[in-house]
This record gives sequence, C-alpha cells and structure tokens, in this order.
Amino acid sequence: MHHTPEVFSALLEREQRRAVSLRAFAYRADGTTADAVLTNLSYQGCHVRCEIPFEIGERLDLAVVRLGRIRGEVRWAGRGQAGLRFVGD
Repeated sequence: MHHTPEVFSALLEREQRRAVSLRAFAYRADGTTADAVLTNLSYQGCHVRCEIPFEIGERLDLAVVRLGRIRGEVRWAGRGQAGLRFVGD
C-alpha cells in the first residue's frame, strides 16, 4: 500500500502520541477557565477532555500540572473533548 506524503505524515504523527493523564486548567481568550485532562500528548498537540465546549479555531492556554503553560488551537471538538495543535504566541 502506498501513502501520499500527507497521509504518511499524519500516520507518523499519530504513532508518536503518548497516552497520559495530566490535570490542567484551560484558559480561554474571554477569561473563563475550566478544569481539563490531557489524555494523549505529542510534540505537535494533544487530546483534551473538558466540561466546557470549545470552538474549532479557538486559541487557548493550558496550564498543565508539572509542565507549565502551553498555547494551543482547537482543531476539532465535540462531546466534552477536543484535539489541540500547539502554536506559538
């Protein structure tokens, strides 16, 4: 089976994710905060479970216990979870 470079890259990125269970606080641009849990983590992004709904394209900060603050952009969201891609300031 042959994959395009984009598909291969996506498969490789998926393989590099690590299952975790890290408590965090989500800080939205409007100043609201919520408890969150990171359930997988890679160099490019993470999967987050959170009580508040996120909007696709929304940027937020995650304050992760023992790791510090990380900025991410919501790539997909639904049913109390979201996928974030890490971004710079």
